[in-house]
Amino acid sequence: MPDAHNPAPAAPPPNKRKYCDASILIFINFMYHCNFVFMGATFKDLQKYFEINDEVRTLLRLAFVLPSMFSSPVFGYLTDRFSRKYLVALGVGVWSFSNLCASFAPKLWLFLVMVALAALGEACVNVVAPTLLSDLFVGDMRSRLLCVYYLTRPVSIGIKFLVRTLAPILFSNWMWCLRLLVVVGVVNMVLALVMLHEPARGELDGRQMEVTMFDEDLKYLLRNRSYLITTLALSAVRYCTGTLGLWFSPLLYKGLKIKYPDIEPHSVYSSNDLMFFLGGSLGLLVAYLISRNVKETYPRGDPMICSMGVLAAMPFIFLATELTYTDKYATYGVLFLGFFFLSMIWAITTDICLGVVVPSRRGSAIGIMLFATNALGHAWSSEITRLVAAGLTRYYDRKEKNPSNDVYAIQHAVLLTLLVAIVGGILYFVASLFIADDLKKAKGDAAE
Repeated sequence: MPDAHNPAPAAPPPNKRKYCDASILIFINFMYHCNFVFMGATFKDLQKYFEINDEVRTLLRLAFVLPSMFSSPVFGYLTDRFSRKYLVALGVGVWSFSNLCASFAPKLWLFLVMVALAALGEACVNVVAPTLLSDLFVGDMRSRLLCVYYLTRPVSIGIKFLVRTLAPILFSNWMWCLRLLVVVGVVNMVLALVMLHEPARGELDGRQMEVTMFDEDLKYLLRNRSYLITTLALSAVRYCTGTLGLWFSPLLYKGLKIKYPDIEPHSVYSSNDLMFFLGGSLGLLVAYLISRNVKETYPRGDPMICSMGVLAAMPFIFLATELTYTDKYATYGVLFLGFFFLSMIWAITTDICLGVVVPSRRGSAIGIMLFATNALGHAWSSEITRLVAAGLTRYYDRKEKNPSNDVYAIQHAVLLTLLVAIVGGILYFVASLFIADDLKKAKGDAAE
């Protein structure tokens, strides 16, 4: 028994091979995010090619989100039972093949089918990668690598900002954007097959654990209070971010257009991307540094950081919607702060999930969490916001015809989602009441 005079031995330092494995997973995640943001940047060209209107954007989004949502628990089940190395290679291979076919699709329906297949490949890696990182590293090193893993999202937005600003011609052809990423995908698939290795499940946490029946895994997760409450909290936050991702840039542009009639959409969207890149990157890094310093002495620290981050972000995002009518620089300033605080939750939430769940059930935990956060929020929030905004526009038009009614309607519809995110912040606080016990229980179960 370790005590004050005989402390527990420290975890062995990670070797170079583990860093190589982590680098492959991080680069694959970066590739996925680049695909998402680049396709958003080339949407106008996609519209011209298929002769579709703006409303098809929702259809494209659902074609990606729904297959990803429903397949996540399946990949969670497979992750806990089969070789994760080959699952990663399979996921990247399916994603690459689907994107290649999509780039040659002559009809919209075939393009949507390929998008759905690509979503399956991405969902596979999104479930597998965090569990691999959890078995490659432990303690602070695991938290650090998760932070880098989630940094790929704001960094990909930063890449989009640079390309859109310095070389916009690269976003002029959606087909070649896809084909370029397919080449990167094939390289990643080969790297996964040749260089990625399969760490033993749970070895760093004390022992290798036997696989249990899936119904037992479900019962375990439903009894895990920290996991359950954190999943609900993340669902509420993703309900908000799903709306912000689709509606916030158009809202900023329409609002600023009232004050600055000559402002261009490109200027607003690029500024929004820059604020997300800067605020998101700094938020993730600061959250990791705070967590690193408080986690050992204050086990409730991680969910408290998430709670404070979400609750602090909402006033700034609210202010950003209000300031669009007055000053664009003030708008971008408070928007930076909103993204900064909101981004503090992403890596820490996954770290919480991996910490309170035993190693043999982490794949199922990640898969079910992704399913729940999409089903309860992210998959539908932007469409619900569109319907609410349309209803509010009709209501405002009946009271008084005003060209700005659609701007006010979108603003108020977006503000409703901020209230949902506040519920998520409160739920993170509730999770902090149970996490210390659940962490001890998970470590005890892993050591038995």
